[in-house]
Amino acid sequence: MEKEIYSASSEEWFENVWIPDLEETQTDTKLLYSPIPYFETTKQPVLIIQGSKDEIIPENSHVQIADALRKAGNENFDTVILEGESHSMHYVGESDFPYWSKLHPDYFTTIEDWLANISNR
Repeated sequence: MEKEIYSASSEEWFENVWIPDLEETQTDTKLLYSPIPYFETTKQPVLIIQGSKDEIIPENSHVQIADALRKAGNENFDTVILEGESHSMHYVGESDFPYWSKLHPDYFTTIEDWLANISNR
């Protein structure tokens, strides 16, 4: 972080940006949360949907969740990776107006199909 701050310090806009004293900053412990221990005890059906353009969670999160569910003895789960989907389930793709986000076109049908499938098991 210090390296990035130093490299930007010569930019014209830099004087208009407030940067906290890094010596005084604290880690927000809520950001250290992991749902994995809960998945390790989950027995009910689970649908894991992860977007290929998710920049919030690790790329292999669906694998970690699936491993945790297996540890719980749960084999009643499915994983779907939606291409071009962000963390908020929005489609990230070509657009003539990129400031208007929209849900991934397959998001609701993926959920509906999964619900119909598990109700027939």
